[in-house]
Amino acid sequence: AFSNSSYTLNLKTGELIFDPVSASDTGDFTCEAQNGYQSPVKSDTVHMDAVELNVGGIVAAVLVTLILLGALIFGIWFAYS
Repeated sequence: AFSNSSYTLNLKTGELIFDPVSASDTGDFTCEAQNGYQSPVKSDTVHMDAVELNVGGIVAAVLVTLILLGALIFGIWFAYS
C-alpha cells in the first residue's frame, strides 16, 4: 500500500482511504486503470468536499445547555419547595 500524510492507497484493490479526513483533502478525484494491452480507462470524476467540525464550539454549546437546564430544574424545584 502507498500512503502519505493524508491518504492510503491500496495498490491491490485501488481503494483510497482518507483517515482522518481533513478540509485539505477536498478536491476532485478520478481513477485511471491500465494494463499495458489496452488504452487507459478513466472513471467519472468524483468531488469530495470535506469540512472541519468545530469540536470546541460543540462542546461549549452542550455544556452551556446543560448548565441552563440544571438552573431551570433547580429553579422549578426551589419554587415548589
